[in-house]
Amino acid sequence: MKKINVPYLFLILLTYITAICAEAPQLTIVVVFDQCALRNLEKTRPYLKGGLRFLVDEGIYYTQAHTPYAWPATGPGHATLNTGTVPATHGIINNAWANQKYERVNCDDDTAERAAVFGPNGLLDYGKSPHYIMVDGISDQLVMQKQQHKNYNVFAVSGKSRSAICAANKLGKAIWLDPKTGMFTSSKAYYNELPSWLKNFNARKKIKNQKYIWQLQHGCLPAAYRFANAHNYKGTQAGKTMINRSFCLSEKNKQHEEFMQTPQANQLVFDAALACIDEHFCKCNSDEKMLLWVLPSALDKLGHSYGSDSIEVIDMIYHFDRQLKKFMDCVNTKTRKRNILWAMTSDHGICPIPEQLRDEGYFSARRIMGPEIIKQLNTHIKAKFDLENVAIFLNGSNLYVNDPLLKSLEKKKRKEIKKEIKSFICKQPGIKQIWTLKELQKLYLPPGSIESYFKNQLFAGRSSSFIVQSYPYNYVTRHPKGTGHRSPYEYDTHIPLIIYQRANYQRKVIHERVTNTQFAPTLAHILEAPRPSASTADILPGIIFKEDPCF
Repeated sequence: MKKINVPYLFLILLTYITAICAEAPQLTIVVVFDQCALRNLEKTRPYLKGGLRFLVDEGIYYTQAHTPYAWPATGPGHATLNTGTVPATHGIINNAWANQKYERVNCDDDTAERAAVFGPNGLLDYGKSPHYIMVDGISDQLVMQKQQHKNYNVFAVSGKSRSAICAANKLGKAIWLDPKTGMFTSSKAYYNELPSWLKNFNARKKIKNQKYIWQLQHGCLPAAYRFANAHNYKGTQAGKTMINRSFCLSEKNKQHEEFMQTPQANQLVFDAALACIDEHFCKCNSDEKMLLWVLPSALDKLGHSYGSDSIEVIDMIYHFDRQLKKFMDCVNTKTRKRNILWAMTSDHGICPIPEQLRDEGYFSARRIMGPEIIKQLNTHIKAKFDLENVAIFLNGSNLYVNDPLLKSLEKKKRKEIKKEIKSFICKQPGIKQIWTLKELQKLYLPPGSIESYFKNQLFAGRSSSFIVQSYPYNYVTRHPKGTGHRSPYEYDTHIPLIIYQRANYQRKVIHERVTNTQFAPTLAHILEAPRPSASTADILPGIIFKEDPCF
């Protein structure tokens, strides 16, 4: 009997393992749960039983993931996840900003001539595209690498146009649900005509006639909803519960916005994502790979109306947990589980409703009404300098002023007015400090400091002339009810981040502080693609180990 050569067998085994580990996943799915603050995920974690719980328990779970910029929002969040850069580089400083005429510019706006949106009866009279994204992302890099065994199809399916567009960027395909037309759609920036599979999906789902009654996911488990302020509607926009109410997308009832705040709106995104996989993914063709961004957005719309602690928000997470499990089970039938890479994260968190915080004894929390401050500031400047309408509007941290008017003044007077504006704003309750745009651009700030977050969100031609920093839980808004996410503080910036692939990336909890700028270069490493060209962030910890044979 021949003697077994153990070292030789070990070498063969090691080579085999390395070959398996080195193979990039065939199907990559990135789920971005819009406005899912990490504290809400952790709060509901004991009652999670589905997809969220599976990823938290089985994946590489980053408990200290943050957005490193001062105005976390949907547009900046999705653009950062895709490009691996901060808004100061990719250009999406907010969901919208003001142009030189002080008109609102949405981050995904374009002309109808270049990027008309598809409607039910032809092209609509406005356009949507990644026109304002200034750099490429991982979506673009994957499509550009058309080499043997690396041909990628990239799609982003969302309940919002800006989510899908910021994730798909230039070369992926963006698809979103338009509640007004009752259909999933796209634009000429991505397709010459709406693809037939999407038309068939719209017809099959009869989205225009969607009806939904919101029932509690864990209705037989009262402890799952026993949280502070779960039934407190003070300061909310609606003032009444959505539970056990019926909603529909019918244009006659004009319930578009309400329906888009229900779990059923998220379910439609999951259903469209599955239809996209069925159309474009084939497990038998290893030369074709797919990256799919799945971007449910109902929680964001709901959170703005009801705050971060309402029973509606809590139950939305429970529904999402179940929906994600169902989606993952369906996807797992498309190919071997080890061929699928899963990632789950969010774009931003949310501020608690200030009125509720004050009732709990946190008396420094307040709602700062931007229009009132603008009115008072203009009255003050008029009395002191005899100039009218110097201040235009205050939106979160952005104070827009009449720059053409100020530039027409002599330098000394202009400096005096700017100084007076800063002095007036700083005296307002809840305001910590204010900079001019040029001051902040020139200011040295330690990397990672809260003040540096403001600098990370500056972009010439889009940022306002003055940048305002409020204290924590002081929400600057024009809305008398509801809440949002417009600060550099933990409740707005702390997000979940999980990566999972069977046998390769699993069962680790990492408490090291990381940022969402690291996601794109990490994905590039895993998928064996060049990182986005403007990304300088490190790969996430826990992905590469020297002792790993795949290193």
